[in-house]
Amino acid sequence: EPDPELKIVCRQISPFIPHNYKESSFPVSVFTFE
Repeated sequence: EPDPELKIVCRQISPFIPHNYKESSFPVSVFTFE
């Protein structure tokens, strides 16, 4: 049975550099779990 007090948070971040579309448009993402 799952633990009712267990909480998992996943955040997805896509890097983006303003005014630098060419270098920041790579298909990259970062996932963090807490």
